[in-house]
Amino acid sequence: MLNDRFGIDPHLCFIDGRWETTLADERLVLCNPSDGTSLCEIARGSSADIDAAVAAARGAGQRSWGRLSAVERGRILYQISLRVLENVDTLAEL
Repeated sequence: MLNDRFGIDPHLCFIDGRWETTLADERLVLCNPSDGTSLCEIARGSSADIDAAVAAARGAGQRSWGRLSAVERGRILYQISLRVLENVDTLAEL
């Protein structure tokens, strides 16, 4: 499975810029839609995990990203797009 190959820890959720242990000890199996095989397991966040992620996302608009101009955010997103293109094969595999 991709967990080992790409270092995906199925016990963690990415919330507010940090990998956090989920409050619920549950997993979701992600399947390849073309053949139904299991690709990896990811953490299934509890309602408290989801509330924390939503609060963090709302708060992000008040921090540095939210204070940037549209042009500045566009430049950053463009740089991200270049990194995506550089890693397109790996991302496609994921």
